[in-house]
Amino acid sequence: MQTRVIILLALIILLFLISPLLGSALAILVCIAAATNSGSVNALDDDIRRRLGWNDPTLTKLTFDENKLQDNDKLKLADALLHNTSLKTLEIPNNKVGITGNVDLLEALFNNTSLTSLDLGMNNLGTRGNRLYKYHDAPGFFDEVEVTRKIPSMAMHIADALATNNSWKSLKIDGNALIDTEAEAVALALHTNTTLEELYIGDNNIGIASGIAFAKALEKNTTLKTLDLRKNDICAEGTIAIANTLLHNTTLTELNLYQSAIGYDYGNKRPTDAAFHALAFALENNKLTSLNLGYNLINTHQIMPIVAALLQNTSLTELELAHNEIDEEGAKAFESVLQTNSTLTSLSLFANYAYELYDELQITKKTLESIRQLLFRNRRPIRNDIERTLTKVEIPQGLTLPWEIRNKIANMATEVDKSDFMNWA
Repeated sequence: MQTRVIILLALIILLFLISPLLGSALAILVCIAAATNSGSVNALDDDIRRRLGWNDPTLTKLTFDENKLQDNDKLKLADALLHNTSLKTLEIPNNKVGITGNVDLLEALFNNTSLTSLDLGMNNLGTRGNRLYKYHDAPGFFDEVEVTRKIPSMAMHIADALATNNSWKSLKIDGNALIDTEAEAVALALHTNTTLEELYIGDNNIGIASGIAFAKALEKNTTLKTLDLRKNDICAEGTIAIANTLLHNTTLTELNLYQSAIGYDYGNKRPTDAAFHALAFALENNKLTSLNLGYNLINTHQIMPIVAALLQNTSLTELELAHNEIDEEGAKAFESVLQTNSTLTSLSLFANYAYELYDELQITKKTLESIRQLLFRNRRPIRNDIERTLTKVEIPQGLTLPWEIRNKIANMATEVDKSDFMNWA
């Protein structure tokens, strides 16, 4: 393969010498071909497998969407990855990697030292995942699966690999029906891992123990920037543990707790405000830039500590609160805070309904529009800087500016580009 690349480069150079136009055209075609060679494919055909084996430098990303990898393809992919050092991103979501007990493929993935991004979402890697498949597959197939489940959990393989892997920067294992023991093993691996920056482990129905385990991991880990725990039963206890850790962790910038029951005290079986106070305290001291608390049945009273924290916070740019129960009073509080907060640029209050009146939006359009304008103002930092400093600018004596320039400066400091505002989403 390397010989072919050298010959192709030599041909491009020769064409450049003969005709720069032809040389440029050939170079563009090569770039287009390289771009189209990385991406989603329907199956692991012989050409892809050969290019993996030859270490084709243009093949850096492969995506096999739902059920595109058959069992024999997984074995071929495992064999091709043994010596490949060019592939950087591999996405194989929803391909039943766990249900078939394909240890060969997982071992190849774990031993490969070049992959930086790996997506294994929705592959039934967890212990619970195999029980779910009992009701969807033919009895004969599941009998074979029962045998393979005598080997250690696929999720445990991932945890073991993560503890020592020094190449992965992004790992997606969401939707794999893990149990707490498996999630805790992944969290423990973060104590020693020094390269992973993004972990997506949402939609696994893991609970409080996992939340506490990730809180402990964040005490040790100094590289993780994104932690996605969406659609898990983290509850107030797990959320408080994570929030307390954020007081000292300065690396994590994105935290997703969407639909994680953060306002529910599982131990006492009742709603609680404690998690919101803990998160608010963390926001006053932490460097989070993105926080997702959507779909947690948060009411106005519960959100108030976080609103107050935005008076001190200077790092948060995105706050997701969609599908909660925040009313006009809560929205007005955000509107008031945004008069002074110049950092927040994205605030979602979409679909905040009263629990007993689910078809009636609680926030008026007027308030939402006012919040939108304030967020838009924060999205225009250059204009804000001009507005803040224009009064301090003094024109030296003897220097005059054309009236057109004077008007332009004045407009930049005082007006909003309405056409941009209408296009903003």
